[in-house]
Amino acid sequence: MVMALGSLGKEPPACFVLQRIPMQAPHLELGRDAEDAALDYFLACTPRARLLERNRRFRCGELDLIFEVGEVGAGSSAELVFVEVRARSGGGMAKGFETIGPAKRARLRRAIGVFLSRYPSRSRRTQTMRVDILSWDSGKWTHLKNVWL
Repeated sequence: MVMALGSLGKEPPACFVLQRIPMQAPHLELGRDAEDAALDYFLACTPRARLLERNRRFRCGELDLIFEVGEVGAGSSAELVFVEVRARSGGGMAKGFETIGPAKRARLRRAIGVFLSRYPSRSRRTQTMRVDILSWDSGKWTHLKNVWL
């Protein structure tokens, strides 16, 4: 006689339960780890920085990290900082920040425009905004501030 596990009146032991463990491609794991480290690095190096959003996706592109830097309150303003994170696993001739081509710059510009149009209260609270690039190359960070897209 064959009995189904559920008919025993108990939940099946954990060894019988199939769980899907998500596997990511190595470059996606590198990107996720680099974003984690970039977040810690930026917060450690930038006084009064506050993370607003992370991995904000729009149809036109994705914004890795979005911060407000400075005081937010009556009579003061904060700067809105969009951070693009780049990481290279090594061995390449180009640095991470050098891999941002015209198409990626256009996607970043469009995504920033969509972010500002959907969240106008954020742009009113802040007087300035900038785009930074954090690039992980050969075991060290390169931080380019206020890059032109």
